[in-house]
Amino acid sequence: ANHQLVKQKIAEMEADYQMSHLLWLRAGYLKNEGKPNAKETSLAKWQATVRSEKAASMAIEVHGANGYSNDYPVERYLRNCKAAIIYEGTRDIHTLMQADWALGLKKEKAARKTLPPWRPAESREAVATG
Repeated sequence: ANHQLVKQKIAEMEADYQMSHLLWLRAGYLKNEGKPNAKETSLAKWQATVRSEKAASMAIEVHGANGYSNDYPVERYLRNCKAAIIYEGTRDIHTLMQADWALGLKKEKAARKTLPPWRPAESREAVATG
């Protein structure tokens, strides 16, 4: 990791991870508060899949030919993030949804059922009292 280009890739991976993590926390916070969160959840899914694929690809580049071998787990990371792109809703669908929200063409729909805010202490009490 003394090579500048490797350090640059690692710094990008870390920044992308932190951004994805913050989007995930925001979506979770809104969900826990019982607030509409479809836009934020879609954004978190979209960016997490984009950034994880980018990180896995950069990790393979850093490892060179070994990145494609079974000697290191990086080839598996790329395979796994490709699967997430498929089962989390294709990246293109989330991209189009975000564009529609940004352009005002899509509005947050009212939930079929609004959940009350999640409170950890209340949840523990409910489990304890059964």
